[in-house]
Amino acid sequence: MGYGASGYLIKPDIYLNEMKKTLQNNPLIPDALPIYALPIMASDNWLLMDTKTNFPGDLISNYKNIKFNLIGKNVLNKKLTLNIKFNGFLFETLVPSGLFKIQIPIDRKYLRDTNTQELEFTTSEFYIPKEIDPNIPDGRKIAISVSDAYLSDGKVSSNIIKKASEIQPLCEKNKLRDAMECHIDTTSEVNYLQLPLLYYPNMLDIRIDGRENNNYYPYPCDSFYCATLKINPGQHDVSFKFRGINWANYMSLLSWLIYFVLVFFIFRNKRINLFNNSKIIHGAGV
Repeated sequence: MGYGASGYLIKPDIYLNEMKKTLQNNPLIPDALPIYALPIMASDNWLLMDTKTNFPGDLISNYKNIKFNLIGKNVLNKKLTLNIKFNGFLFETLVPSGLFKIQIPIDRKYLRDTNTQELEFTTSEFYIPKEIDPNIPDGRKIAISVSDAYLSDGKVSSNIIKKASEIQPLCEKNKLRDAMECHIDTTSEVNYLQLPLLYYPNMLDIRIDGRENNNYYPYPCDSFYCATLKINPGQHDVSFKFRGINWANYMSLLSWLIYFVLVFFIFRNKRINLFNNSKIIHGAGV
């Protein structure tokens, strides 16, 4: 899937059970629950360095005590300094060799007024695989293998998110549109709606009362992250489906068009050849 594939799917999390144990046993984060999974690692779990990662801030805007959590392994045989740029503000923390868990409080004053927030990472020590072995075409800076990265706060009140398990019975499949459609009545206490739909960035078609809504976020549901979006109180008609990548859909459509054009010309040429052959046979008979 290539580098940065964790941004493609967030994610049937193989580390979720370990993360839950960490949250239960680590006194630094006694009641912390993940509120946003951060796609800051490549498909092979190496931390993306010198790479700006943008994420929406709507889902964390209601929280007073935002914390950045990183669980992973420093593969170097020495301590290193992890530099974290959050919206241009620099945070530094010492990372021991081997397995580690860190949590860094982020003051709300560092949040941007715009919805887009930004993270970037560098380390004081690293190695580059292709400089060690020229046969390896990997020019990335390697230092930290990430098992989980997320923003957290205190416990999330269960009445502000209408969970996917509550939404599922309210939905029916529209075969004509190939989409799930739900009629949902939310109370004034509900701020967010969690859909029974895996979170895929920029690949979902979600509509609220007929209007497309692209402001959806990942939020944990069972062993996955489901698409979650802000909702106003009241009755709403919600529809959703997996749309895929636009360029891939266009390529698929183009491939089918080329296929039908080729079939048309092959069939047309066969008919012309049959017609010409029948004329020759008929002329020979005369």
